[in-house]
Parts: sequence; C-alpha cells; structure tokens
Amino acid sequence: MRKLRIAVVAALFAVGLAACGGGDSPAPENALAGKATCAAVADSGMLCIKAVAADGITPIVGAEVQAGEAAANEAVKLASKGVENPDKCVTDNEGNAACVVPSRLIGTQTYSLIFSGFANKTFSATTTLGEVTDAGTQSMSGDTSARWLVVPGGFDGIQLLLSEIKGCTLTGDPTDPPSLTASDECEAVGLTVLSGAEVTDTLSNPEALAQYQAVFMNCGSNTASGDEITALKGFVDAGGNMYFSDLADDSLTAIFPDLVTFPPDKNNTGSGTLPAATIVDAGLQAFIGADTMEIEFDWGSWTALGEFDDMTGQDIKSGLPATWTVFVQADVSSLAATLTGTRPVTVGGPQEDGCIFYTSYHVEAGGAGTNQEKALRYLVLTGLATSADHF
Repeated sequence: MRKLRIAVVAALFAVGLAACGGGDSPAPENALAGKATCAAVADSGMLCIKAVAADGITPIVGAEVQAGEAAANEAVKLASKGVENPDKCVTDNEGNAACVVPSRLIGTQTYSLIFSGFANKTFSATTTLGEVTDAGTQSMSGDTSARWLVVPGGFDGIQLLLSEIKGCTLTGDPTDPPSLTASDECEAVGLTVLSGAEVTDTLSNPEALAQYQAVFMNCGSNTASGDEITALKGFVDAGGNMYFSDLADDSLTAIFPDLVTFPPDKNNTGSGTLPAATIVDAGLQAFIGADTMEIEFDWGSWTALGEFDDMTGQDIKSGLPATWTVFVQADVSSLAATLTGTRPVTVGGPQEDGCIFYTSYHVEAGGAGTNQEKALRYLVLTGLATSADHF
C-alpha cells in the first residue's frame, strides 16, 4: 500500500451527539440545538470562548464552562445563550460557548473548561455588565481519564489521528501512519499502540482491557479469536467502546456474530473516489457544513456494508441493528464489480452498555484536513472518547 501523508496538525472535529448514535438516538444532556449566541445581555455579563483539543485546531463540542476552579469543587454553573440547554454553558458545533455571567460574578474571575477525556482547563477573564468579553481560544490537553488502545494493522493508521487529538507524538514516521508505534509521551496521556507481540495477551485479558475507554482496530489487524472474542465482547458489554476500520470487519463479526450482516460479496470492490457520498446524520452535516462529502478508497479491496438493493427498495439499514445510526451512505456501484445500490459506509451505535463504530474507508486515505478525516474525528470525540456518564 502506498504511504499517505497526514499532517500532524489536522483540521476541525467534534459535534455533541447522542450516546453512540447520532440523529436517530435521544438527545444527550449536552446536545446542542443551535449555535452559541455571543451577544450582550442586559443585567449580566457575556463570556465568549472557543475550546479546542491539544492540536490547537480541533474544536471540542459539549465542553462545559463553569465559574471557579472545577478541581477544587468551587465551580459555579453558568447559563448558556443559543443552545438547547440554557442551564449549562456548553460549547457548540464549532467549539464556541456563550456564557451568561450573573451580576454577582461580574469582574475578574477564574473559569474552568470541563470535558470527559481532557484535563480541566482554567483561565482568567474579566466581565462587565451588559458587555461581551471574548476569552479567546483555550486549548485542552488530553489526560489519562480516557485511555485509548490501538490494535495495529497493515492498511490504516488511526493512531496518528488519535495522537493529534491527544497532543502527543508517536514513534516512527508520520508519513506512514500504519507503522507508528507507542511512545512514552503518548502513554502518559492515555494513548497505547500495541506491538504485534502484545496483541493476543492484551486483547484476551479482561483486566488489561478494563483500563481503556476505547479500542481501535485498524484495517488489516489480526482477526479476533478465542479468548480475545470473549474478553472484547465483555469489554463492550460493560461499557467500553470499539472502532473497526474496513477489513477489521472480520473481528467485528467474530466478536458480535449476530450484530451486523455483511453482504456475501462484501469485498468485491476496488479503489477510487466517491465524489458525493451523502451525509445522513444531522450532527455530522452541521460539522462538515454540507450534506455530501468525497470519500477516497485507496486500497484495491474494501468491505461494503448492507444488503440494500435499489430494485427491491430494501431499507438502507438492512443488516444493521435498528438502534444504530447511518452517518454516511453512498452509491458504491462505480467501485464494485457486483455490488449495486446505496450502502452505508459509516455506521455506529450502542451495544449493551458500550458503543461500536465502523467505517468502510480509512482515515489516512483522504489526507489531512479533508472531510473524510474530519468524519473520523467526529466519531472519535463524540462517540468513542466520551464516557457513558457524559450522556
């Protein structure tokens, strides 16, 4: 497979959405119905801020802004302007928050940004009655409260994207994402990339898995078998999250044999570009800023989902759990010898107390800053990197 470059600093990502799913699931407590409205409010102050991940670019959606030191349990909830839940001041689809500061807190105060999987960020700002205070962009560093485990593969390297979000550097050449391996710096902020020799022992050990919030299986990783199946199923059923990329579908069906039905000719596909895949999920549409996106399939064989047939009118979600969300779908006929019709290419949803996401494409194929990469960041920060109690 050719090496594809992904810049270490990547663009945008994250939208608050329902637990695991998206538009088809109930709205979580921190869901946003609109954008933050940063306008003056009579008899109160208005504090406006943007929250981003450690890369300084990726917006964090659903982070709460409170007045005071959150770590010292002195934080005071602020009202929000322009979002669904006015009783909490949370960041919107672009990472922006507009917080209504009551008169008793007017003046110079310490504020805290709080989001699961990231260290609380404190900053100081001075507000004035009836005026807007712009606190600028605040970067939140990843912490070990959300530990992510990556299973290496030959054809994808989601560990590079994860390291960008965490703000750490992996060992190896970033122009060859699948080859990147663990580093002390990334371990310190909760990102573990297994070596080939560690895979079986780790994935078959329930106690080892229990320390992680999410497990990412790259395309081309070894198919789960034996004790790995038992341990990984238990991990998800107990509240853990898993992401499967492309040819990792064999692991998905091995661990959860009755969950997803792939078509018999699932790999009768070829490389190429789908210029206008349909973004189905409303949250992802809001983040991307469009209802279509280009998807590049860079490998000669990739895994198709669904058993949809335009001739029979079969539902697009055929072969998927009813509770799952189709985020992106596309007519794959131009890239497949025998597959026809519109099929899901990005899906996910609940499994017992955990979440599962699957994409037919690779994060590295699209390149840095593309919508293809942004969509993967969307899944990571809104479904995989958020603990169950966040919803």
